[in-house]
Amino acid sequence: VKDSFRGYSQSDWQTVWYVKDEVSQDELKYMEAFYMGMISEFCDEDSCGYYVPDDVVWKGKKAICDYLGLKVDDTEIYDDQDKLIE
Repeated sequence: VKDSFRGYSQSDWQTVWYVKDEVSQDELKYMEAFYMGMISEFCDEDSCGYYVPDDVVWKGKKAICDYLGLKVDDTEIYDDQDKLIE
């Protein structure tokens, strides 16, 4: 199957080929977000590399924690300007 992605920050297009029976729509949506720069990276005290699609980030702390499998009450998230995200 052939599909195409469009980024919103650079207006780039990316054409991808994938096997329809092996790639879910959720996986395809994640690939689109990652490859087109529509994703935010989070770090903890030890390392970085926690990637969350922007449409999840825009929903706030609970959505981010749900996506990463973190407990909301045990997590503090700060943006790139060190402002606490609620």
